Amino acid sequence: MFRNESEVVIEKAKAREKLKAKSKGSSSRSATPMTPASYTSSEVSPQTSEATKAEALKNDLVVSLRPAQGYYGGFSNSIIPSYNLQPTLQERALGYFYSNPTLWLQNNDLLCTLCGQADADEHLLAGMSAVGLASLAKSIHAPSLMVKARKDYLTAIRLINSALRSPSQVKKDSTLFAVMVLSMFETITGTDVESIGAWTKHVNGAAALVKLRGMDQFYTDAGQRMYTQVMGNLVLSCLQRTVPVPPEMIELRKEAGKILDKTMQSWKLMEVIIDFTTFRSTYRRSTMGRRQIVETALDIDRRFAELDDGFPKEFSYRTLYTDKDPDLIWNGTYHKYENNWTPQIRNWVRVCRIMAHETISNQLLYDSAATPPILTNDETIAQRASSNEILLQAQADILASVPQYTATTSYMHEQVPVDGTREWYILWPLYLVGAMDLATDQLRGWVINRLLTLADSAGIAHAQILARHLILKQDIDILETPPIAGLSALLKRVAGDSNSRIVEEI
Repeated sequence: MFRNESEVVIEKAKAREKLKAKSKGSSSRSATPMTPASYTSSEVSPQTSEATKAEALKNDLVVSLRPAQGYYGGFSNSIIPSYNLQPTLQERALGYFYSNPTLWLQNNDLLCTLCGQADADEHLLAGMSAVGLASLAKSIHAPSLMVKARKDYLTAIRLINSALRSPSQVKKDSTLFAVMVLSMFETITGTDVESIGAWTKHVNGAAALVKLRGMDQFYTDAGQRMYTQVMGNLVLSCLQRTVPVPPEMIELRKEAGKILDKTMQSWKLMEVIIDFTTFRSTYRRSTMGRRQIVETALDIDRRFAELDDGFPKEFSYRTLYTDKDPDLIWNGTYHKYENNWTPQIRNWVRVCRIMAHETISNQLLYDSAATPPILTNDETIAQRASSNEILLQAQADILASVPQYTATTSYMHEQVPVDGTREWYILWPLYLVGAMDLATDQLRGWVINRLLTLADSAGIAHAQILARHLILKQDIDILETPPIAGLSALLKRVAGDSNSRIVEEI
């Protein structure tokens, strides 16, 4: 949680508290209508263990980050930790958020850059406070903190809407990141399938801002990184809903290619994924013939395979074997990656290949029942065998990547570099392999348990939603409905209509 400088700091803090108690007695901070009340151990749930309460109390004695101004204060480029014996609830929330950057961002140092720009940007700090409180509430099992987190979430929405109507605020990095933070909140707190829809709205809102920000964002490191993360979330949403990437974002990507490095493997991969979203949307909503669907899917899969074979050395992994931790390691096999971000990219390829070959398998099934079939019997048998082989390999590779995303036991910690990973990125790959037609009941049960563990240990409520649908063997209906047809309408609202209710889309 909060960064613990050393045991010496704690002892000094305790000594200071004793002196304070002698001179002034115990006092509490008074809450104002616009400032959350101080956190005390009484806010911890009665069901919380004594050990957890003790740890929560200990955290009151370590470093907290103290904003300096405004409703949610402001971070400066020279953030100085304050050794506060009784940090306010807001301070604890912001401290938790700031001390755990890898939970929210693909790039650890981006948060420092954004917070360095965030003086007086209350909309960002409100969102950070909401996410920090929500995560803190789950980590110490304190439901009352979640109530406060939701209040801060609503405050963040109000402040973001105000920033969106300001010509000086709408294109700032802090405004874009504030909208991204709203999607993080839904991932952490969402308890039903509707929260996935809310997450998608925030993703669409962030994409609209990225488009509105134009080419200037690609000349800064923070702008490039946020664009990459927003684009990744948008593409995931499009894959989930079987809709194409909006043309506005494709157009912006072409312009960005004049500045960004198009030789990177990740750039090439995104190009194929965008084409894949267009193909999936086209065949589902048109009259493409079965042979055309199969041949197009095979062509796109070939491109994914070529990218997979062409990954540079830093994307490689070693296959290791163990008979320990069967709840974490499927079938005694796991992969050790040299970098924490590489399994995310490689799993993108595996997820898309699974989707492509399940599409092919479905078309083969439909064709076998047709009179007359379009494909010959030999073509069907050969392609089904090939697709099954690719499906099972992609499934095994995703399962073997799970330990890389997960906090593990000490012996695994020495073998797998899990620090700095984000469990959120394994949720959808896990759900997909558990929902596959080729998934056995044993495998599906293992995936369900892993998702439920992530929901409990990492505090990611969406994992519980996905696990519930695997248990019931139900499709997630909300993913069957497309989001906004394009970003044009939303862009008009963000750019100029002060009377619109932007909150409904953002």
